[in-house]
Amino acid sequence: MDRAATAYGPSTSTTWHVSAAGVVFVRWGGTPGQPYVGTGPLSWAHTTARLSSEAERSLADETAGPLAQLFAVPHDGGGDPDQDGDTFAALRADIGRARGKALLVKTTAAGWGEGRASAPQRDWTASHLGSAPPATMPEIARDAFARTLAATGTPASMFSDADGTAEREALRRWHMGTVAPLARILESELRAMLETDVALRFDPYPLDVAGRAAGFAKMVQGGVSIEQALTASGLLAVG
Repeated sequence: MDRAATAYGPSTSTTWHVSAAGVVFVRWGGTPGQPYVGTGPLSWAHTTARLSSEAERSLADETAGPLAQLFAVPHDGGGDPDQDGDTFAALRADIGRARGKALLVKTTAAGWGEGRASAPQRDWTASHLGSAPPATMPEIARDAFARTLAATGTPASMFSDADGTAEREALRRWHMGTVAPLARILESELRAMLETDVALRFDPYPLDVAGRAAGFAKMVQGGVSIEQALTASGLLAVG
């Protein structure tokens, strides 16, 4: 029986038909009742997926609102015949063309003939009209992202502003808790498919060199010989 594999590109896709005997089936998240069916991480964490979707949609709705700078100016009760009765047409045009330039405008402190009682409290102050999502919404989106990473077996600290030590520890945990177990699953599938011994090795030395060095130092301080400490800590694995 043939199997179809499709690679999707930005504008086109390519499909290959290959024999089932030439396909390696690797499953993530299988259940005891259906070990032959893989379950995607976000299918397990479907509530987290919905939370992330709703948070992103809410933020998108907030940012899709109108954007404007509102100026409160006193109305002088008259119009400019050259501007079809619109007193502020020329002012709006000047503001629209300003682009960071300086504009000389009349003060509003005198209320344009109506007295100070009709004047704004501040002269030519713009009020911003735009998106203002609740402070909790971005936090919810970040939390949903961290939960999504956890569902895929990825420590959230790998993508946070943590220091180098925390990031190295997160990388080590990801390697030991996700990459290595998946490699064992893939090894088993390849052995069954190829009917020969297959081994996948990922060098863990760079991931744990700081821990090995710390262990070596503590053993030496405790009276262990340097040769024994090197062997026990794994530092001799270099090269």
